[in-house]
This record gives sequence, structure tokens and C-alpha cells, in this order.
Amino acid sequence: MGLVEVLIAVLVLSVGFLAVAALQTKSLARNNAAMARSMATELGYSILDRMRIDRNGVKHGDYNTTLQADGCKPPAQGEPLAQQALQAWCRDLHDEIGVTAIGTVDCRTHTANCWVAISYQRHVREPVAGQNSRDTITVEAML
Repeated sequence: MGLVEVLIAVLVLSVGFLAVAALQTKSLARNNAAMARSMATELGYSILDRMRIDRNGVKHGDYNTTLQADGCKPPAQGEPLAQQALQAWCRDLHDEIGVTAIGTVDCRTHTANCWVAISYQRHVREPVAGQNSRDTITVEAML
């Protein structure tokens, strides 16, 4: 085998390794996005489970609110159960998804149908002009 053949083989092998590295990078980014969606879905069901404990609070509309994860407060002693649950959920949003998370709870008090929407900043390396860089996950349940 001559020197030219060896150089061509090394070039082909190098291009193959670069392709595998690029594929691995894209795979990791997609995996992180999937994990964020899974966490948002889990947190949506988490607040719905907390609301099932306090059906009276749901009927009175105590859970209908929008929370920003960067504005969470520790619950004070003697606060209603709804406020305690919402503040704990807000901290979960902050810890699991990040400060850009926004959680919205909307329940129809007469039917107990509830929608939970969690919006968060998608991590993109190069934003595209005119393209929304936020994802929103919505879960619905009848309590």
C-alpha cells in the first residue's frame, strides 16, 4: 500500500469520525429537549395531583393562576393549602426546568376540568429570526 492510499484512507476515516461526532452532538441536544418536555409533563401532573387533595380549593378557583419560576416565594405559616401547593410547584418548576418556566393553571369551577400549561425557554444555540424559542406543554384532567 502506497503513501497516497494511506492518506486517502485517513481522510475518509477522519470524515467518518467527524460525521459521528456531529450525529452525537445532535442526538445529545434532542435528548435534552426530550428530557425538558418529560419534566414539564411530569410537573403538570404533579400540580393536578396536589389539586386532587384540595377539591374545595379547586371549586373556589384558588388554583387558577399563572406563576413565573423566577418569582417563587417560600410558603408562609398558616397559608391556605392552595397557596402552599402552588408555591411548592413554583419551586419545582424553578428547580427542574429553570428560571424561564411559566406555569398556568386554569380550572372550570363548575365542571372541575383543569388545564395546566408549562412554558419554558428552549435552549437553542443559534436562534432563527421569527421563530419562537419557547415550548409549551399542556396537560388536562377532570378532577
